[in-house]
Amino acid sequence: MQKEILLKVNDLRTIFKTDEGIVRAVNGVSFIVNKQETIGIVGESGCGKSVTNLSLMGLIPSPPGKIISGEALFDGLDLLHINDKQKRRIRGKKISMVFQDPMTSLNPYLRISTQMTEVLLEHENINKKQALERSIEMLRLVGIPDPEKRIFSYPHEFSGGMRQRVMIAMAISTNPELLIADEPTTALDVTIQAQILDLLQSIQNKINMSIILITHNLGVVARMTERIIVMYAGYIVEENITDEIFYSPSHPYTKGLLKSIPRIDEEEKSKLYSIPGSPPNLVNLPEACPFYPRCDRKIEICTKSVPELKQISETHRLACFNPF
Repeated sequence: MQKEILLKVNDLRTIFKTDEGIVRAVNGVSFIVNKQETIGIVGESGCGKSVTNLSLMGLIPSPPGKIISGEALFDGLDLLHINDKQKRRIRGKKISMVFQDPMTSLNPYLRISTQMTEVLLEHENINKKQALERSIEMLRLVGIPDPEKRIFSYPHEFSGGMRQRVMIAMAISTNPELLIADEPTTALDVTIQAQILDLLQSIQNKINMSIILITHNLGVVARMTERIIVMYAGYIVEENITDEIFYSPSHPYTKGLLKSIPRIDEEEKSKLYSIPGSPPNLVNLPEACPFYPRCDRKIEICTKSVPELKQISETHRLACFNPF
């Protein structure tokens, strides 16, 4: 059965003008998100994961940033070419985002009650009392103990995991169709990570939302996602269903990421693999495969041309001249 598409992104390109030159942060990214689906976007820091989604949300600072091409179709609207009034109507209501660091995302001078009710008063036709009741209900849903009292606390009075739960509660309070979770478990210990992921899945099932999960942690996407998009230097280099990515990766970069994960089934203790070299400087990228300086499968054409992202099968897209 064909799934219904919620978001369709075509040829998204985002640049930043700096003193050193033009940083090509996102280079022709195209993907879809189906309704009630969870997809993962993975890659090293600086590969364009967050900038891609900040572009969709209209949160790229201008200057120095600029979206130079592309479209992002959501609910009949192109998110990249709508006015500020339309953006405000969609952001926080139909599309919500959980940012990396909840301490910097929450205003330290305002109580949690003020910050949570602000979202509801902006997007829902309710009064302050109803907004406060809904906010308490959301805090209870995400597992905050004694929410009737804790809602009047300040952000610094919560632990990192609890602040992240508050951010999730704010994001889902309007029952969004799409939740963008940008590294939602960064800096949390593994026990709290598991609780946050379970929480996201539970909420997704209750309100039937889609999730874009941005992370560098492949363990997180393994348990959460149906499809994985692998990004490198602003390009999508591979996309496939999660099981295929883990059991049969095709791109050398995907293979390197998976080899870098510690395995409990290794018979002998050996040095943990790391991909040689470093990610490229995104200022004035050459017209070549961005991964070729670090690749052990490079051939001559890799140094002269950027591989096109091609549809290999119904679920598999790949950008490589010499895949595994």
